[in-house]
Amino acid sequence: MKDIAKDLGVSIVTVSGALRNDPDISPVTRALILKRAEELKYSPNSAARALVTGRIGSDGTGCSRSAAYFLCGAGQGLHCHRVGLEPQQ
Repeated sequence: MKDIAKDLGVSIVTVSGALRNDPDISPVTRALILKRAEELKYSPNSAARALVTGRIGSDGTGCSRSAAYFLCGAGQGLHCHRVGLEPQQ
């Protein structure tokens, strides 16, 4: 997101809002940001998003198998149980 913001002269908050379809971001700005994101092959980082939102899965309790080892440290029992993994020791 930093690269997109720098390239277009907007804030990271604006880029984030455009990528999340925030209605406060103008359609013109959103289109520019989405075009630049596509050019840079930007894809959201689900682990980073989980840290920001505090939500790991669609119901707030599950997590993907790839993120499980990273995220299970904080809430080992519930999250690891949900994806069928053993908590890390």
